Amino acid sequence: MLFSPNKSRHTTTMNLHQTIQTNTPALMITQEIGTRQLGAKKQDHAAQGKYEDENNIVTRWCAVWDGHGNNHAIDNVRKADLDTIMKHPHPCELLHNIILADQTYSRIDRMNSGSTMVYVKERELPTHRELEIGNVGDSQAVVWVNSEIIFLTKPHNIHNGREIERLFRQKRVDPRFPFITQGTNIEVVSPTTLVLNKGMYIRFLEAIELAPSQSIGHDGLTGIEPDVTKLRLELTDSFRVALFTDGVGDILPIDGPALSSTLDVYSRSISTLHILDEAERRWKQDWTILSPTDWTSSHTEGFPENGYDDCACALLEGERIPSWAKPQNDLVEVAEEIFLDENLPMYDKELVNPEENENSMFGNKPSFAEMFESDLSNHPFAKMFGNPEGNPPGNPMEAIMKIMELLGKPPVEDEDPEEDPKEDPKEDPKEDPKEDTKEDPKEDPKEDPKEDPKEDPKEDKNTNI
Repeated sequence: MLFSPNKSRHTTTMNLHQTIQTNTPALMITQEIGTRQLGAKKQDHAAQGKYEDENNIVTRWCAVWDGHGNNHAIDNVRKADLDTIMKHPHPCELLHNIILADQTYSRIDRMNSGSTMVYVKERELPTHRELEIGNVGDSQAVVWVNSEIIFLTKPHNIHNGREIERLFRQKRVDPRFPFITQGTNIEVVSPTTLVLNKGMYIRFLEAIELAPSQSIGHDGLTGIEPDVTKLRLELTDSFRVALFTDGVGDILPIDGPALSSTLDVYSRSISTLHILDEAERRWKQDWTILSPTDWTSSHTEGFPENGYDDCACALLEGERIPSWAKPQNDLVEVAEEIFLDENLPMYDKELVNPEENENSMFGNKPSFAEMFESDLSNHPFAKMFGNPEGNPPGNPMEAIMKIMELLGKPPVEDEDPEEDPKEDPKEDPKEDPKEDTKEDPKEDPKEDPKEDPKEDPKEDKNTNI
């Protein structure tokens, strides 16, 4: 079945952010996707998942799409069973055929709807790791291995000579009028400066004009020949793959004069949220706009709200696991045991007064402070981190030290001065005559009973400390 009845995994939410984290023997693998629908059509999409083959080899995948025209193509992408499609050796062609098979739109509407697609698959084989990058259209992918860029996709557009040759060879354009100049095309040259060049489009048969030279959908007018590249890595090589649509790539280009200011955004961002935040910030900022014919002539202007583009991106990253760290899955299982069982006393609404906690971020559920003050001797938190009697710890540091032990980190050293003989000289009251003077009972007769060293020598020592 190529249409998913349960679309919670590939949600159509306008602004999306999802993260999946798993471990292999050598690397911690993180998959993350995000969308930021800044335009009026809201046609960008992102998805991720994993599957096992008949040999129990796990493949993880991420993909992004940039729909254009009407919603016929992108709606088919969003409702498709993408896990099943990504198992196919040729997922772009399979999804393209699914879109072509949907005849619910008129032919003219089908010709005016399509989408780009770029994906990555990662699988760990017994002797090596394999990355597969596939691309249709002008969405892009960048690959780092051991912090070095080793691969960039080449967009399918008017500047791709091999694509132009394909269009003429397959007779998909009128050789007399294959291109058309209209509108503008932005070229970012610095974080605050851009050039507005004339827009160049490909004129396909049936008078369909597009910026990408191939696309899934469009009733097959463009044809598709995906670029598929497979990379072989050592099992211990760290890697990062970034996928993004042109809503991100146009404003954060990975080529040209702005490369030095944008590449770090992709290579160092710890989340797709940071990439999308930077893309949105740039779309909404004021720019110094240079004349395409005279860069000494400029003016300052911002994009109108209807000039923003939708954004989607994905990250698939493998990082080396520190030698002291235990698998992250152990901690995830603990968190689930503590927080995700709604039958635990932690969620007993009788423990707190709902009227007193209506503004709490937990709603009617008790805060951690209230939990420690309540009778939760049977709670898993108390059993895991409390004393042998099952009571919650009196000092939260005990719980922190238990968590650090789960992570494999060394426990925090006890800083009690009574157990550290090195600090005894500092605590000798003979070395601090000023404090002795302040505690003279003659200066403060009200405190004579409390500070009289004859009555309580222990308190006098603590005061000096």
